[in-house]
Amino acid sequence: GGVVYVNYGRREDFEQLRALGVALNGSIAVARVGGGVSFAEKVGHAQEAGHVGVLIYPDPADVPQDPRRLGLHSNAVISEH
Repeated sequence: GGVVYVNYGRREDFEQLRALGVALNGSIAVARVGGGVSFAEKVGHAQEAGHVGVLIYPDPADVPQDPRRLGLHSNAVISEH
């Protein structure tokens, strides 16, 4: 396997990758935070698709980076149970 970008890790994201012929089995999924999908759902969808691991990151396009606004501050992390 390798590393495969899976957008938000939604079911439709994995379906699109399969339709494009991208090999998913045994690879690591890289997913963005958000997209209306919980961290657990992202991991579950990746597992169903055959991935062996998932990295989830906050994309600056989705999460405000300015510490004067609500959002990700340089000293903060995003976590979910």
